Amino acid sequence: SAEGVERVWTGTTEQRPNGVALSPDESTLYLADTADAVVRAFSVAPDGSLSEERIFDDGVVGADGMTIDAVGNLFVTSRDGVVVYDPVGRERGVLEVPMTPSNCAFGDADRQTLYITAREALYRVRLGTRGL
Repeated sequence: SAEGVERVWTGTTEQRPNGVALSPDESTLYLADTADAVVRAFSVAPDGSLSEERIFDDGVVGADGMTIDAVGNLFVTSRDGVVVYDPVGRERGVLEVPMTPSNCAFGDADRQTLYITAREALYRVRLGTRGL
């Protein structure tokens, strides 16, 4: 905007915000907090302000990059692989990769391929869901 960059959240010095994603309807913002091993969720108001900070999941060791699919499933890279959550926060499973992943994003023309970065590698997996 004309006003420039605006700070919308500040954590403690122990927190290390990392990955960020918006729900398909843009009413929820997800934030990977690497140091605290949690994924936080915030309600997003029409003006973009955040409220109702809550813990979406508190056991995501190494929470890092994230992405979301068209129906609201959240994909979070972690020490264990890519953890997949449904829109209400239930873990659906973990996509295991040979190296610890750092980020992920949907790609290809149909947006059904999940690309996953790691320290020294790039992986991809075809999914039955479509990324935003």
